[in-house]
Amino acid sequence: MELVFNVDGELITNTAREWFWVEKRPFEKVEELLLSCMCGTNIKLEILKQYVEDILKFKRKFTGNTKDNSFKLTIDNSILPKYIKTKNLDKYYLRLKNPDIEKFYKYGFINPKGKFFAVEWCEHAKWASEYIKKHYTIEEQMVNYKYTGADFLVYVKGWILLHNAYQGEAKLEKAKVMTKAQKETLFDYYIYFNRMQDANNLYKEE
Repeated sequence: MELVFNVDGELITNTAREWFWVEKRPFEKVEELLLSCMCGTNIKLEILKQYVEDILKFKRKFTGNTKDNSFKLTIDNSILPKYIKTKNLDKYYLRLKNPDIEKFYKYGFINPKGKFFAVEWCEHAKWASEYIKKHYTIEEQMVNYKYTGADFLVYVKGWILLHNAYQGEAKLEKAKVMTKAQKETLFDYYIYFNRMQDANNLYKEE
């Protein structure tokens, strides 16, 4: 008995998108699924991979079915599904496609260069004091002597502090305009902890 498998365009499209956006499966697995539906053509691999990106970014979609030879790739003009809650689709797509290997901790600092420093709950003052002793001279500290510890990093050096005295969701504390690097790291942080609205708000005025 011969087994025959038919591919439904809408099902494959929706499955791949949900794997990527909702289940956050590795991009390589999603790409493998979509490329398997486009094999047997003379189209160059780099173009097929662009089609994969277009499908995941809701620019193209599969329609029809292989059963009646109507299966094809077409332009997608449909409305974004409800599970897409970000207004920064391109940025979020890149974050999911190339996730950071180093995971974020709930609390910590972000320096102006965008580096995240994980700090245990309620330890930010002690951590900051030790960091300052190692990286700043007495002269640098005395220029703004009113600020010490975490306040020195935040209000003088422009760092971002993520903390919460009640051990809940981290609150943002900053005194200066965020650098581009800080904003990108903070975006990644919010995405990592599924704080979609906070991530969206970072870029809503751009």
